Amino acid sequence: MKTNSVSRQIIWRTGAVMLLVDLVTAIVISALMGSNMNKIQEHSNFVTSQMVMSSMKEVQSRNKTIEEVLDANLYTAAKGITEELRGKQLDNVDRTLLESIVKKWDLHGLSLFVKDGSFFRIVQSSEPEEMDQNTKDWGDLWNHSFQELMDRVPVTTKEGFTRPNYWVGPASKADWNAEYYLYGYYYDGTTPFMVNPYVTANNLFDQTLGGTNRLVNSILDDNSQIKNVTVVNIEPFLADKPAKVIRPDTDAAVIVGDNKFPTADDKAALTQLTKTGKEQTYELKEFGANLEKRYIPLPDKRALMLVIDTSAQKKLQTTFTLIFFAVICIALCLNILMIRTIFKRRLKPVQEIGDYINQVSRGNFDARLEVQDKNELGWIAGQIKVMAGKIKLSVDELESKVQERTSAIQNLLNHAGQGFLSFGPGLAVDSDYSLECRRIFGKTIDKLTFPELLYDDEAERQELTEILTAFFAETDEAKRELILTLLPAEMRLGALDIHLAYRVIDRLQLMTIITDVTEQKALAEEVEREQRMLKMVVKVVTQYDDFKQLTEQYEEFSNQRLPEILQHDDASEKKFGEICRAIHTFKGNFGIYHMKGLVNKLHELETRLLDDRDDAESGALEAYLLQLPYNSWLEEELKDLHSILGESYLDERNKMVIVPERLAQLKQKIYKQFPPEQANIIISDLERLADKPFKDLLKIYPDYVADLAVRNGKAIAPLTIEGGEMLVNHAMYHSFAKSIVHIFRNMIDHGLEYPYERIKLGKDNHGQITLRIVDRMPNLVIEIGDDGRGISPSLIAATAVEQGLLSQETAARSSDSELIDYIFHNHFSTKRAADELSGRGVGLAAVKEETQRLHGSVEVQSQAGKGTLFRFILPMPT
Repeated sequence: MKTNSVSRQIIWRTGAVMLLVDLVTAIVISALMGSNMNKIQEHSNFVTSQMVMSSMKEVQSRNKTIEEVLDANLYTAAKGITEELRGKQLDNVDRTLLESIVKKWDLHGLSLFVKDGSFFRIVQSSEPEEMDQNTKDWGDLWNHSFQELMDRVPVTTKEGFTRPNYWVGPASKADWNAEYYLYGYYYDGTTPFMVNPYVTANNLFDQTLGGTNRLVNSILDDNSQIKNVTVVNIEPFLADKPAKVIRPDTDAAVIVGDNKFPTADDKAALTQLTKTGKEQTYELKEFGANLEKRYIPLPDKRALMLVIDTSAQKKLQTTFTLIFFAVICIALCLNILMIRTIFKRRLKPVQEIGDYINQVSRGNFDARLEVQDKNELGWIAGQIKVMAGKIKLSVDELESKVQERTSAIQNLLNHAGQGFLSFGPGLAVDSDYSLECRRIFGKTIDKLTFPELLYDDEAERQELTEILTAFFAETDEAKRELILTLLPAEMRLGALDIHLAYRVIDRLQLMTIITDVTEQKALAEEVEREQRMLKMVVKVVTQYDDFKQLTEQYEEFSNQRLPEILQHDDASEKKFGEICRAIHTFKGNFGIYHMKGLVNKLHELETRLLDDRDDAESGALEAYLLQLPYNSWLEEELKDLHSILGESYLDERNKMVIVPERLAQLKQKIYKQFPPEQANIIISDLERLADKPFKDLLKIYPDYVADLAVRNGKAIAPLTIEGGEMLVNHAMYHSFAKSIVHIFRNMIDHGLEYPYERIKLGKDNHGQITLRIVDRMPNLVIEIGDDGRGISPSLIAATAVEQGLLSQETAARSSDSELIDYIFHNHFSTKRAADELSGRGVGLAAVKEETQRLHGSVEVQSQAGKGTLFRFILPMPT
């Protein structure tokens, strides 16, 4: 059979032709290429690449040694920390404990991991930014290594550093602060969590590639034919957009040199080099006729790019190319003709074998294959027929096992404590749903559609039906994933709170996993209420004087000021504007003390006022305002304070009280006993005995701003109050100080960007709000600024035109400062929908009203992308 083999027949015939072509080619090359220019150049390229590789390996080896020392130190720390935490549960481990351990072991930080489904999650850390990070998007290296640690088996990855129960990943950049760290992971089964100590590793990369770059510069100086040397990481270089650089030696596109001769062929050449593993050469026509760029493969998915001046070889190579091209054409023609003849006659059985395999792959095991050739093809045909018979037996056996397995899985799902159901494009629930579904829905569901299960309202059913229909009709996987996010994830079903998760079984089948989370949700709500109440107690205790004054102002407004405003002869719009501003300010100030119930009541009232202000003339709205139980709302909130602090705590605590009448009598005695000029000085000092530092009026805002930023997903540096030591009459400035809560709320909501936005803009991910108080007699200057996105005059102009506050022509003529001044206009807001934080358009109007009440003024400076500064200039009594 070997004598007549197809391969031997093809080799003999093709070999004879190629031998002839090679002999002719060798003679032509030997006659024309008298010099060894190409060999010399290739050798030079090889030497250059070896020098660069050697330099890079030396630097990497040195860094690896340093990294291994750090890895060993982390291993010692990880074992020691595990000893300290052994026997402790997660509930007994807080951040304070971890911070003390970090300090003890001279670490940068310490985190604790637990298994979370198929991935791992940080449940406690010395660094708040590390909390709740999940390895879902970290890649197979980390998740696979973590799983091996948790399984108590040796870590098999070649990356990093391993010891028993321990692994250190490669030095990498953290997501939360862009610093390099070495992370160690230790788990020996004695703790309910995996220990993760880590240290900074910035210095590992500072000098990694400096020596190689100096070598490249030396090569360029010594070899005039080499114009540029560049080493690149192929995958980052071919990426559509610059990748995030975690490790410069693996993540940066260009790691050595500067690629001074970039060309459109770079990516094509590197792609081809990746496929073939062979050197690629391209001409650089855009930089000169005699330049060529060579791409040489290096280990670790890297490439060396050399730009070479080939002018000295052009003349010789032109003659050679013409002759060689003619020879190649002749050889190709002969090869094509010969191979075509051979294959047409010899390989016909291959087609028959292919047809037979195609029939078997479709399940037709009765197809026939008749190949009579006495060579490998005949032998292969016989073996394929034997294999097809065995496959048929295996298929029959597998179908039987699948049926048994299906029954076992159904039994497992029925006892999993979750509801499992599936449906297809018709949306009817399949009959093989789990028993938990019957408990959750309280009935059998196999004849119902999925929308009918979830909703009684026909409109909601129709909306869900349209989403699911679009999902099954879509073929693009990315769009299908996007549509899945539109499906309900949590909802109320009768007396139950349920969580829904979706898994695509195949293109025409969707499984839904339903979990009863009623108890978990109720517990979470109770915990949130307790935390809010404790925050309220702490805030009231630490800011007692301000809180007491706030409640007194609120009671004075509801009992006296509100009826007076409503009885006044002013126009309804003016009266209700004043009421709205007052309620908006009270809402913001009570929010500082975490009085959520009262804040919600005031928010609902504010909404009612703004919605019904057009009906103010009817008198119904005034009657509604007068009958509301404002004081009861406050008393309801104070019950929690009374239950913790006692009934008497919120009464006036021990203070020295000077009765106004007594103070007047004392003034009269001074006028009688002293000359007028001296008496005036004494009385002025007497009146200033009650004065306090101005900054005390604003001391509630640092904590409030920090809490407000966290609740709105903004990262912010701590707010500090600069200046403000001058003594003032607090009663005079109290209302103004309370009104500027709207400035801080607007800066958090409108001004500061989210952390991911700030990083994209090249800013620190923590925003900055500043508060500065300056004594510029006879005025007091308060400056509040942020480093956020700034105010957009064009957006203000468009909103003002839309709300009818000015015409298009006036807007076009107005300066930026004139347009920005509209933010203080009553009911003006660029926010489309109001929420508890902002969007009413009354907050800044209230601030300006308080400023004018004090005969002061306000200036606003804003720069797009840089931030905004509010400067309040208030007169001070002489």
